[in-house]
Amino acid sequence: MSHLRSFLVAPGLCAAVLSAGCGRSQTPVAQVTDVVQQDEGDGGSTHLGTAAYQPNVAVNPTAPPAMNSAATAAGGPTVVGAGASPNTVPPPATTPPAMAPFASGAPGLPPAAAPGAAGVGAPTTPGPAAPQPPLSAAANPGAGAPGNPPAAASGGPPPGAVGSGDARGLATAANQWWLLGTNLTGVKRFDDKPVGAGNSWMIQLLPHVGYSDLYAKFDHSKGWHEKENLAYACQVVPAFLDPRNPNHNLKIIGQKNAIGPAFTHFVGMAGVEDSRNLVAASLPRSDPRAGIFGYDQIARPEEITDGTANTIMLIGAGKIVGAWAAGGGSTIRAARAPYFDSITGFGAGGDPGSGTLAAMADGSVKRISKDIDPAVFRALCTIHGGETVDLATNPGIRPE
Repeated sequence: MSHLRSFLVAPGLCAAVLSAGCGRSQTPVAQVTDVVQQDEGDGGSTHLGTAAYQPNVAVNPTAPPAMNSAATAAGGPTVVGAGASPNTVPPPATTPPAMAPFASGAPGLPPAAAPGAAGVGAPTTPGPAAPQPPLSAAANPGAGAPGNPPAAASGGPPPGAVGSGDARGLATAANQWWLLGTNLTGVKRFDDKPVGAGNSWMIQLLPHVGYSDLYAKFDHSKGWHEKENLAYACQVVPAFLDPRNPNHNLKIIGQKNAIGPAFTHFVGMAGVEDSRNLVAASLPRSDPRAGIFGYDQIARPEEITDGTANTIMLIGAGKIVGAWAAGGGSTIRAARAPYFDSITGFGAGGDPGSGTLAAMADGSVKRISKDIDPAVFRALCTIHGGETVDLATNPGIRPE
């Protein structure tokens, strides 16, 4: 089970999150369903562990299908040249609000990319969010009181926000964030705390999927699990969900009406892992096994020599899902065989083992079959493996 190592969190952190919930309950939890396991590739630290939890939010049966999810894969080649598309970024309709520094030397949202920079292939760009309804303590007696976390957010999604199942909208938003950013990292770390206690890159993505107001509420000097931020980390962000997967929040066993951190069904691609103790997200992005996302560095467009249309940026998380606000394996994963295993593999939560949708680095969306040639899949997961694959004629992948 070494492929689960980067989903795991220090037991003390896990207990704090589960006992606090999101303002609905402050009673310590006696029974939980998460996984806590020693990390073999990160100096003995532990990370956030999540399993297939019970849902707290009903699936919308009318929602369109979302991106499927995928597993962790073994080391291998990469794709070069074939199908690469020009990269031109359409300017955002409105500039998102200034963002707190997420990486060294990046105060605020960076300026727009220069004309001709690498870009997005999707047709529409989500604008910033309209103001959300304020957090309410009406359903949370004691929420917001000294020592208690703030009340959980209420109300529906902001107008114009990317919805559940909108794979193209999520791909466009992630591509825009990536192209406009500088010095991006996959995790904002705090001192010597484990990577799972850090804040994920998905917090920085919030303004681009229509949740500027939620982004502004975070105290970016604190971890996602701390009392200042925990209620916000428990808010469901539809753009991060596959409507076929009913697991939207961690369910706190024994706590009636209590909810835990909200999940993401999609993760950033870290590359390939070809040995038991390798953590691809900890590799330098110059390593031939590296993908776009690392814990401490996110590759820039110019580093992708295999072509942005041939490189996976986001992929579905499969049955094992984690908190969208958490660093580590909740939001960044690598390919490790068996890639589309029904439990540990990439794939749709509602259709495990079936293959996946993937957002490519050019902003396009592709459907990947579980029967794809493993060497081709590994090639799609890395940024400069140097192999040439003609995706246009490959039966294991097709445009969505």
